[in-house]
This record gives sequence, C-alpha cells and structure tokens, in this order.
Amino acid sequence: MTTGPLPICYLCSHFRSESLAFACEAFQDGIPESVVLGSNNHIRPLRGDHGLQFELDSEASPELIAAVAASLPKSQRGALVGQRPQRSDL
Repeated sequence: MTTGPLPICYLCSHFRSESLAFACEAFQDGIPESVVLGSNNHIRPLRGDHGLQFELDSEASPELIAAVAASLPKSQRGALVGQRPQRSDL
C-alpha cells in the first residue's frame, strides 16, 4: 500500500487538531491541499495565511519530526533542517 507524505502541519505550532478538518490559526477554514499533501511546506507566505507560516512546535517529539521529514519530498524537507524543539522540561 502506498501512502502520501505525513502533513507537515502535524509539527506546526499553529495546527489545531481538535476537529477532523485540517485547520490552523493561519487557515481557519481549512489548510490548502498543497500544504497538507506536502508540495508546499508553508515556510513562505501564502494567500490567506493571516501572516502566519510554518513554525516547528516546541512539543513535537523527535520521532514525529523524523517520521514527517522522511515522508516529505526532499524538496520540502528544508523547513525541518536544523530545527529542534526547545523544551523547558529538558
């Protein structure tokens, strides 16, 4: 079985996971398909994003970061390169 990339949204501090819809503070009515499907990592402004772009969530686990990065096209992994969550509990 072939699956697509894991959405980079799972790692973003703006992502809201309380509903079945893919929504966030930037795209309150739904995240664009290009971001969800991995062809756009949203590190640059997109129309309608209210000035918010991808920001690595400080609570993202290293395992989830690795899983999402491995599933993204190589051209879209740049948003994660060199970023490590900074946790106050470490």
